[in-house]
Amino acid sequence: MKLILLRHGQTQWNLVNKLQGWRDSSLTPQAKRQLSALSPALIKSDVIYSSDLGRAQSTARIIANISRTHIITDTRLRERCFGVLEGKQVLDNVSGGTFWHGYHQRYQAKMTSVPGVEKEQQFEQRINSWLSDITARHYGN
Repeated sequence: MKLILLRHGQTQWNLVNKLQGWRDSSLTPQAKRQLSALSPALIKSDVIYSSDLGRAQSTARIIANISRTHIITDTRLRERCFGVLEGKQVLDNVSGGTFWHGYHQRYQAKMTSVPGVEKEQQFEQRINSWLSDITARHYGN
């Protein structure tokens, strides 16, 4: 089995530095052009697995049209949920207060100060669950 990981194309919220998490924003026209220009040989695939979020679905649809394959949607592939910070413009540690400080330190310490944030262990469990399932499904491919 060969696994190729792609991030969704640039979104409108990426342009204004808004945190998405489980919220959504549409792809930019530039992202659509860039994705449409990908070489079929580069993205040859038997199946595309995608998050159920709109930005991931839009990206997957463009790639599926080029590679002539199908998409399997799975909620376990969602980005980590960032609770109350979602939909807000990313601020720095100083002006953003405790919640943004927690976000910026998320790789050094757990985000316990941010209401509604998905715990790291939950995030890791759902990604590992998906990996286990596709490994079993495609074993030997």
